[in-house]
Amino acid sequence: MKYFVVNEKLKKLYFILYTDVIPGLELQIFEIKREDIMQQIEEARVFEDYIMRRIDDDTSKILELTF
Repeated sequence: MKYFVVNEKLKKLYFILYTDVIPGLELQIFEIKREDIMQQIEEARVFEDYIMRRIDDDTSKILELTF
């Protein structure tokens, strides 16, 4: 989801897995469309904004405590 949060123009993401451990499933390709996960993208964006605000607040507190 981070790809969609960072790049608002991204409409599709292809997620590719390769393993030779499972015969017949060596290569798997998943197409993820923005429209299918809009709610999760928005939740991730809100969470990221919250974390960034917390980091800013904590940084300010640390700078205030610096001798």
